[in-house]
Amino acid sequence: MLPAAFLYSRTNLGGGQRWVVDQPRNSALLPEIECAFYGGVIGLHYGHTLLEFLPRLWYLKQKAGPTTKILVHCGPGLEIAWNTPWFCDLMGLIGIRKGNLISPRQTSVVRHLFIPDPTFQINGFAHPAFTAFTNWVGDNVLHDTGLGQQPVFLTKRNLKSGVINFLNEDELCRRLEELGFRIESPEELPLGQQISLFKQKGGVSGILGSNMHTSIFARRPFGTCLNIGAHISDSFYYADKANNADFSYFFSNTIQEVESAPGFSRSFRFQEPVLLADEIARRHEQLRAARRPLPQHASQEETAHVFRFPVSPDGKHLCARSSDGALCATYADMSNSDSAFPIAAIMLEGRIRLFAASPLPFAIAWTEGSLLSAWLECELAWKDDARTECGLRRPDTGLLLTIVPDTRNHDAHFSANILQGWEYIAFVPPSAEQQSFLEERYALLQRSLTSEAK
Repeated sequence: MLPAAFLYSRTNLGGGQRWVVDQPRNSALLPEIECAFYGGVIGLHYGHTLLEFLPRLWYLKQKAGPTTKILVHCGPGLEIAWNTPWFCDLMGLIGIRKGNLISPRQTSVVRHLFIPDPTFQINGFAHPAFTAFTNWVGDNVLHDTGLGQQPVFLTKRNLKSGVINFLNEDELCRRLEELGFRIESPEELPLGQQISLFKQKGGVSGILGSNMHTSIFARRPFGTCLNIGAHISDSFYYADKANNADFSYFFSNTIQEVESAPGFSRSFRFQEPVLLADEIARRHEQLRAARRPLPQHASQEETAHVFRFPVSPDGKHLCARSSDGALCATYADMSNSDSAFPIAAIMLEGRIRLFAASPLPFAIAWTEGSLLSAWLECELAWKDDARTECGLRRPDTGLLLTIVPDTRNHDAHFSANILQGWEYIAFVPPSAEQQSFLEERYALLQRSLTSEAK
């Protein structure tokens, strides 16, 4: 099936996989996987993982639940993948856990396999859905770089091994520091901090390579990329176009290839590092000055919101179960729980929005089995004109939220016709720290849905 093919120079199914099984066996004797989505190839090369694995995951945002199994080809093996720090960081940002990825090491039967079309193909095409997804992932990163308007240059000078290096890159970096750049070695930073560099206002420049692919997680990034030759992979241009990015690519005849240093395939030397640094800074400033500012307008994100935590009369917290996104209720302290996330309510002009107060934006559902969404729209249902007691009403059916009265975790359903006891809701105000967290989380959800609508 073409949608499942991995196309890069030649058709390849990934390390250790063959087109034809040497010794076919009766399918009844093979291990079985009931249902999975196909996630393509994980090769554990940073840049290729971003452009070959992530393009399969666009469906996660709306089409799949938190327990979705993702079937992948992983030549090195998933155990090695999960022991790779940047891969773990990336999966954490997306919300993928170890149990979500499966990569059989023997022929297996998959009863129901969903194969999403890739949204990016190396040197082939880029679909806007690709960067809509990667921007959404990047929105989850809230690291403050402290840079303000200061530009960043990503250096390769501290790499111990790799494809290329520059023997006198220190001279280039010293001049760039004099010109106001902050020099960063991306391989020494957690992935979240690398993404944050591309999100800051000063822009990011560097020597072209996988390090610059991190820009796909930022909205409208910009900078200057120095390459060792005139040819630049079309993939950079495709990603920039899909992401509304402004990157200037250039090469210099003053770069001289020399004998390869230990641990590198090719090594180079800058013949005029100071002049080259000046050219990088000039191009960077030219891009910054030419960028059109985004239109300024008031939005809900810019105003303070009123948040509350819905609690039942007996003190049970309304939560979203992490396994499937369904509403549940529990007495447990949810501050350090992985099994469920507290539900927060935001008051908006007589309406109530429920969303999960989770470390990452988390889709929730009316009931187990219903469609997942970023938040649930509800109405307040008052007992009488005195407005002293109320419940939460589902607007499409008119049914009230029922929280069952016992000490075990149970699903909370919109199934009651009248307020009669366990349908009453108290609204507990958050602490100052919780208020700040909820403001950030709600703003991320707003930006995510707004960019998707555009």
